[in-house]
Amino acid sequence: MYLAQIRPEDVLVFVPFFIVLIPIIAILVRHQQRMAELIHGKERNGDLEAAVQQLTGEVHRLQAQVAQLALNAAAPKSVEAKIAERNLAG
Repeated sequence: MYLAQIRPEDVLVFVPFFIVLIPIIAILVRHQQRMAELIHGKERNGDLEAAVQQLTGEVHRLQAQVAQLALNAAAPKSVEAKIAERNLAG
């Protein structure tokens, strides 16, 4: 059957088919989009988790450094430091 031989009555047979087919295709496309978003979202979450772990390590290192500096500042001055201060003041 060639395209020129198709009668209008024959085309009307396909109308219900297309009416049902279009929403099914729309549902499948939307599902595929959601699945792609989920997959790519998981990849982004992996990258974010690695960045959070790196930043957590950096925070711990900085906290240890601040604690050490606080101990050094609170420690009593050595005898040499006291002598040097007296010489400068005197």
